[in-house]
Amino acid sequence: IDKDSYLPSQSVEVSGTVGRSHALPASVALSFLGTQYSSLVSNNTFSYSIRLPKNIKSGRHVLSFAVNDSYGNSGSASIGFSAQAVPTRIVNTLSSRSLKPGEKFYLSVLIYDQADDLISSQIAVRTSDSAGNTVFSASNYTGTNITLAFPADQPPGAYTLASSGKGLTEASPLVVEEVESVSVVFSNGIVVLNNTGN
Repeated sequence: IDKDSYLPSQSVEVSGTVGRSHALPASVALSFLGTQYSSLVSNNTFSYSIRLPKNIKSGRHVLSFAVNDSYGNSGSASIGFSAQAVPTRIVNTLSSRSLKPGEKFYLSVLIYDQADDLISSQIAVRTSDSAGNTVFSASNYTGTNITLAFPADQPPGAYTLASSGKGLTEASPLVVEEVESVSVVFSNGIVVLNNTGN
């Protein structure tokens, strides 16, 4: 084959040489991922191009082939190569999307490859207001529960939580609820009212 590592949908160019001279046709049967391919031997050589599936699993794969010659002989061999993992989607899972200021919530971020298998990666999280201003940010790894919370005095309204990793970004809407609360303190005969809401 022409190299050791391939991306999904790339073509694997297979070629080889049959050692013994043939006066009559010979053939090569190639087997990959349960599919059989055939190629004729010409001038003691053969070649074939196999396009990898777009959803091929990442990791090592084996291409097997068997030669049947015009003398009734046969032989087999195999060769391995790697399929690369290509990130295709990122998913945010939130414990809640409507929150009170100071209330803890939890985020888990997953990244999937072309075969819908999980990819382990570091991710960055940024929460912003409607004007694009950063409220808070965090970083962790995929599959980890991240504990987050808006400040206790965060104004009510719509916010956006965006996670990113491996070149992908996923945005999730959040809402900070309005909280009306007043604390009353008596000090030296004076009543002090404090707005403890947002």
